[in-house]
Amino acid sequence: MKRQTGLAVLSIFLCSVLACGAAFADVLPYGLKIEKVLDNPAELGDLAQAPNGDLWLLEKTGTIRVFRAGVQVATLAVTVDSTGENGLLDVAFAPDYAGSGLALVYYVDATTRARVDEVVLTGSTLALGSMVLDLGAFGGNNPGGGIEVGPDGRLYVATGDMGTGSNAQDDGHVGGKVLVSDLDGSNLGNHAKGFRNGRDLAIRQDTGQVYVADRGQGSGPTIFDEVNTALLNGNFGWPSEDGPGGSFDEPSWSATGAGVEGLAVAGDALVYACSDADDVRQTIMAPD
Repeated sequence: MKRQTGLAVLSIFLCSVLACGAAFADVLPYGLKIEKVLDNPAELGDLAQAPNGDLWLLEKTGTIRVFRAGVQVATLAVTVDSTGENGLLDVAFAPDYAGSGLALVYYVDATTRARVDEVVLTGSTLALGSMVLDLGAFGGNNPGGGIEVGPDGRLYVATGDMGTGSNAQDDGHVGGKVLVSDLDGSNLGNHAKGFRNGRDLAIRQDTGQVYVADRGQGSGPTIFDEVNTALLNGNFGWPSEDGPGGSFDEPSWSATGAGVEGLAVAGDALVYACSDADDVRQTIMAPD
């Protein structure tokens, strides 16, 4: 889940782990419950649970903390640019994480290049490994930042338009896309396009279906945030349009004034946090 501040880091029951401020306690869909598991005052880029239960906290300013059974077991400082929406943004885990300790982190480095790097946990030591994807420099906003490994063992990455709306429709540019590659970054391709700022990405592991939380431009009655079912070769219309009722692929959910940030699969529902509206919402997924 993306960029929430607050003294409590909260776990949400079922198969997802989300970071929320206290204001999110007012609306809890789908039978979820809030349980405080640890305190952390920093603004988070992501909070994610590894396949073996390890809890990874990514502080937006560049610190990775790994907890096991509520105890911090490792930490690593990554040099990032954390201005605006930039920073340490998301983490995904290799299928063999329990043995290999391999994770992948999406961040904006000190030269404002968006990138995905390996991070390896060995015992109580975290180490930055090889660069997996160099997504290039951009105009300082809309970095996107959602990554997850699918049931096919490949890495899916949601990017923003990197400050230039036309990137989202340019098949030769990585901006405004869901990208897919092997875990070492090879065989990179476009899965879907037409996103303004893919703040998070979630995958239903039993079907491989990809979902993207796309943040709208600003706020107001005509500015839509979206949750999109990112089918292969889908096009969600940015920069020509956002929200429902256009000529491109329809969002699964859209709303004004929401500020969609974090996204997770919980059973047959998508659960997502809306930072502007200060709530947690759900959309029931249609059968495949």
